[in-house]
Amino acid sequence: MPTSETSKYRHLVAEYCRETPGVDIGSSGDPVLPHAIQIDLEQPYCPPLGEGPIHIRGDGSRDMHKWFKRDSLAFVYSSHLLEDFTADEQDLVVMEWMCYVRPGGHLVILMPDKERWQKALANGQPPNLAHKHEGTPGELSRIVAQAAGYLRQTWQVLMDECPNPDDYGIVFVARRL
Repeated sequence: MPTSETSKYRHLVAEYCRETPGVDIGSSGDPVLPHAIQIDLEQPYCPPLGEGPIHIRGDGSRDMHKWFKRDSLAFVYSSHLLEDFTADEQDLVVMEWMCYVRPGGHLVILMPDKERWQKALANGQPPNLAHKHEGTPGELSRIVAQAAGYLRQTWQVLMDECPNPDDYGIVFVARRL
C-alpha cells in the first residue's frame, strides 16, 4: 500500500488533533489519528492509503452543514486536498472548514509548496493531474486572516512552513481563539 502524505507529518500535527470530535477530510483511509471522523468522496480519485473506514461519504469542501453544527469540531484536518481547488475556490473551502472549528480548536492543512513541488516533479515525482493550485508558505495565513475577518472570528497561526527541506509539504496549523 502506498504511503500517505499524512504519514510524513503525523508526528508534527497529531498534538493539534487529539481532542474530539474532529474530522479528517479526504483521508483515503489513513486518518491523522484513529479517532478522527473520516470524510471522503463517494468515488475517491485515489486508491486507499490505509485500512481506516471512511465514516462519511460526501464532499467535505461544501457539505459540512449536512453533518455538523457550526463551532462544534475540535479540529478540521486535511492533507493534500486543498491543491485540487483553484486559488479562488481555496478561499471558500478554507472558510467553510473554519466555520466548524470551535473556539480552542484547530485547523490543520497539509499541501504542496509550489516551488518545491516543481523540483520534486523534475526529480521524478509522478505528477498529480488533480492539482489546480499548489500553495506557498504564508498563503494559508493570508486566507485564514481574510476569512476570520469575514466570519468575525479570531485565529492564531501556529505554523505555516515547509518544515522538511527534503520534502515539498507545507504544514499549516491555526488555533481558533
